[in-house]
Amino acid sequence: MSGGAMPSYAAVMKSREVEDPVNWYLNRPLAYGITWLLFRTPVTPNAVTFGSLFAGVLSGAAFFVGSPEAMIWGGALLWVSSVLDCVDGVLARAKNMQSQFGRALDGTSDMIVGAVTVLGAFFHIWQKDHSLLHAALMIPAAVTANLHLSAFDYYKESWLRMTRLDKGGEGDDAAELATKLDDARSLGWLTYVTTKHVLLPYLETQQNFIRRVDPRSVREGLVVARSEETKAAYESLNFVPMRLFTYISLGPHCLLMGLAGAFDRLDLYLYVRVGLMNVLFFTAVMLQRRATVATLERFEALGAVPQGTATAGAS
Repeated sequence: MSGGAMPSYAAVMKSREVEDPVNWYLNRPLAYGITWLLFRTPVTPNAVTFGSLFAGVLSGAAFFVGSPEAMIWGGALLWVSSVLDCVDGVLARAKNMQSQFGRALDGTSDMIVGAVTVLGAFFHIWQKDHSLLHAALMIPAAVTANLHLSAFDYYKESWLRMTRLDKGGEGDDAAELATKLDDARSLGWLTYVTTKHVLLPYLETQQNFIRRVDPRSVREGLVVARSEETKAAYESLNFVPMRLFTYISLGPHCLLMGLAGAFDRLDLYLYVRVGLMNVLFFTAVMLQRRATVATLERFEALGAVPQGTATAGAS
């Protein structure tokens, strides 16, 4: 069990700027309350992750069943999974039990829940109306959802690294993680396998995607002499795109699918996912590309990066 007092709410939360409204106003407060209950118990963050995975798989199974009662349960269980997905991180920070294995396990759980619930939702939509339009929207909905979540995760980590001078980000980049595989091996075969075959490929795929949408990304391969001045510059120039990215993150995604499922209107989920969410995504990307160049120019002026960084690699 954990000793000492339960940390304050602020101490175990991320920066407000990287939180979407669903998480900030609903999921995170609930997660803190559940963490308070679990703090002095032997329950570990990884155990909570398995609980989130179990609830998510049950949600997908309920969508497959497709009865009115099952759809309500599917929507509710997806929300429970989303809340528990917040609890594992809050509990890890509260108990100081963060690890690469935990991060890899959390990412694996998110991918499994995403795959099972999306497959269940798409199966139900097809069984319900056999619409060719809906069938045509399913692939772009699934693909773009993954791209949106990956982009948010990347820029969330960038924000935390550039603005939390005392803490930095929550994990390693692909290049950093690749140098730590021997350390992962020393922690056991399961940690090594999840790190090498789940977390590392995810980060490599994520960075390849970001290279295409934002070639001069502030983070990749760039050493910044961080200071209060660079923090203020980053915050002022990247605030708007960061906020837009939060609206296409996991919290809104789960709430949207959960509500649409509970009311048996998963067709609306398809329309919003392919329509509104992509409008937000492309707007965020365009603003982020401009913010990246402006940030590098400001960092150069502050002497925090080598001269010429802002114009290097222009596409």
